[in-house]
Amino acid sequence: MIRTRFGALGTVVFLGLLTACKENLSVPNPPPGGADIPPPLVQLNPAADTTGDSTGILQIRVRARVQSNLKHVEISITPPTLSFGPSNPGDTAFDVIYPIPLNTFKHSSFRFSILAIDVLDNLTDTPPVTVTVR
Repeated sequence: MIRTRFGALGTVVFLGLLTACKENLSVPNPPPGGADIPPPLVQLNPAADTTGDSTGILQIRVRARVQSNLKHVEISITPPTLSFGPSNPGDTAFDVIYPIPLNTFKHSSFRFSILAIDVLDNLTDTPPVTVTVR
């Protein structure tokens, strides 16, 4: 029982105010892009600019992990781009090794980066890595 110094009428007014404020005490809608969950963690190898021999093959390893499910992982290689969906719709991890024959890039360079997006549309876009081919 709530007691106030204003008596029964004060109690009714107080309870009426509490009821009227109930909407204002509700949890606000989450911001676009989902709840405050960290974006995917992306590990890339090689992670820094590198040099390769045109007779070799560069192995790009991409790992992505996230609390929610992964929606999309993209390897962007200038000029071409590759896109991978998760193996299963409920995947929270992605691990792929992608071989790039370097003979097509002889005496030139190319860049690659990774974009990973989870089901809440949180994203991670890695800085580009430049590969110089001898």
